[in-house]
Amino acid sequence: MKFLFRLQSDVMIHMGRPRVPQNLIRDLIKTIQEGSQLYSSDVERQGVMNGYLNKPLPVSNGPSSHTKKSKFPEKFSEKVEGATAMIVPVAKERFAYACLQCLFDLCSDDQNEEEEEIKQIKQRIAEVAAPILLERCASVIRNFTADQPLLGKVPFPRLVFGGIRIIY
Repeated sequence: MKFLFRLQSDVMIHMGRPRVPQNLIRDLIKTIQEGSQLYSSDVERQGVMNGYLNKPLPVSNGPSSHTKKSKFPEKFSEKVEGATAMIVPVAKERFAYACLQCLFDLCSDDQNEEEEEIKQIKQRIAEVAAPILLERCASVIRNFTADQPLLGKVPFPRLVFGGIRIIY
């Protein structure tokens, strides 16, 4: 957990500078996203997310504009089939939860920051992290709602329910 805190406080603040390519920021955030996986299963349902994460980023040459319309992938609303496959928890569950929290922290707005440069750096990082976080949340919700009818009155596995609890 100290590693993620150091990554956020010491590394990401420098990664958000204008001279750092967005693809490098995206690769680091993508690594955090991969660390946030709480479990794996025999069913491959992460293709939508991974396909989106591997698309090239549009390069902006100037300060970002809030009037831009962001386009989410067409697969964002794609129907996911439910599954009752056995899930295998990751070895470092607390680390996975901390990675998911780190994604939320990278997208959060800290109102206490007074320096304009720091605000711009955090905004640049959030512009890259937000689509990844949104797709991660959408994937968890899609999988949860697809699995719910199949399970009936059987309770969800602890890890599945834990992931949905963080997002809600």
